Amino acid sequence: MSRKWERMIEKNRQKANVQRKKQGKQSIGYSERETMIQFKGRNWFLPALFILFSIVYLYIFRQQSVIDTTNYWMTSVLYFLFGLFLFFFRRPVLKVGRDQLASRRFTGMKYVAASDIENIAIVQGAVVIQMKRKRERWMFNRMFQRMNLEEVSDKLREFAGRHRIPIMDSL
Repeated sequence: MSRKWERMIEKNRQKANVQRKKQGKQSIGYSERETMIQFKGRNWFLPALFILFSIVYLYIFRQQSVIDTTNYWMTSVLYFLFGLFLFFFRRPVLKVGRDQLASRRFTGMKYVAASDIENIAIVQGAVVIQMKRKRERWMFNRMFQRMNLEEVSDKLREFAGRHRIPIMDSL
């Protein structure tokens, strides 16, 4: 089937599922976003930076805290909690679907179609996905994202082969 036909079927299926949900019936079919293979990592650099900033803030401004103790403690505790939030809840994610990729960016999930990908570079310890528009890149690094890059690179090779996306493999 052509991609236009697949998009039309998906759009009609979504409309039918909205109606079925209103009627209390079970939804039909599947969604591309629901069937994507998901790879989760763990970001440690930015959370460590906020926690370190919190500790440094406590140390540097301890003499000035006599005047305004509430703001002093609230600022340092909130930076510390924000660092913990980033570590435990804002995990880096890469999703590989049939004809699109998705990644969690700081502003939310970003989806990119296979036709918008210029190339995929797989190097030792990192995977770089280069987009056609605006020279945008998604980089997944073993050191910063703590992701299983062997599995990711295998799925991306399969994805690139299916959509004829050039791969620069230097392993």
